[in-house]
Amino acid sequence: MHSGLADGVKEGMTTEDLAVIVFNKIEQNQFWILTHPEFIDVYAGYSKELIDTL
Repeated sequence: MHSGLADGVKEGMTTEDLAVIVFNKIEQNQFWILTHPEFIDVYAGYSKELIDTL
């Protein structure tokens, strides 16, 4: 499940692109910053795994 996320991280993005995303989200008061929306399902599954352990 997490291999897709790892593959995406390997490809990366420029620091400039990341900064634009982060500062735009902060200006919009959105502090959950998902820099790679194509991985939302992976993030959701990982979050569910964390919650299920509580």
